[in-house]
Amino acid sequence: GVLAVSMSVIFGTLWMIGVAAVLDLKLNFLNFVVIPITLGIAVDYGANLFTRYRTEGPGRIQALLRSTGGAVVLSSSTTIFGYATLITSTNLALRSFGILADIGEITTLITAEVVMTALLVWHERSGRRS
Repeated sequence: GVLAVSMSVIFGTLWMIGVAAVLDLKLNFLNFVVIPITLGIAVDYGANLFTRYRTEGPGRIQALLRSTGGAVVLSSSTTIFGYATLITSTNLALRSFGILADIGEITTLITAEVVMTALLVWHERSGRRS
């Protein structure tokens, strides 16, 4: 459980940094704050999904994604839209914060919904063989 959530957090954050590097986004004092915010959000998404997984039990990944997965996507979507408003700012520091925060939100959402659930399915399948 902890490993799946941790991998989701690590991959989401690394992907955020990678996308920022590809887009040649420079870190400044304001957008640097996005990194700990992204870590916190990633932990929440992973923990919420994993808690529901434990409640649902093995073999119920589809139910997990339909229920809690949908709630996580909805929550993330509102945050993405909120950060996106900063992208329209004339202040370049706020704009870069919005861009980096949106990238972090999207990458952590993807890793929680896809990578973490894939790890859970893999764990279920490998556990059945042994």
